Amino acid sequence: PQDRLIDGRDFTSLMFDPKAGPVRDTHLYFGRAKISGNDLVAIRQGNWKLFLSAPAVTAGGGKPDKAATGKRPPALYDLASDPGESKDVAAAHPDVVSKLLAEAAKREAEINEHRRPAGRAAAAQ
Repeated sequence: PQDRLIDGRDFTSLMFDPKAGPVRDTHLYFGRAKISGNDLVAIRQGNWKLFLSAPAVTAGGGKPDKAATGKRPPALYDLASDPGESKDVAAAHPDVVSKLLAEAAKREAEINEHRRPAGRAAAAQ
């Protein structure tokens, strides 16, 4: 349709070409918990994954503490060398953090600009 932006991608090449490259270069991660003040929680490009607000952790360094609140700085992970996302490297790569924050803001603005209202289910007969 010409009256709205469609965000899907044709991934036929992935099904029929074993040498096909990725269909998307950027992946957005949304969550129900409004960790960063909105539903967009993280963005990934290549080996880099940036959490827009670092997850809070328990005193023992365990899993994120869902009860913790407050804005925390972004957390960056190099998934090539740290697939378990255990070492935040944001301080060592401020250029990557800036680039991914700008990309996240751009993508989120695009989503909000083209957002359509949720539909309603027909009442049961």
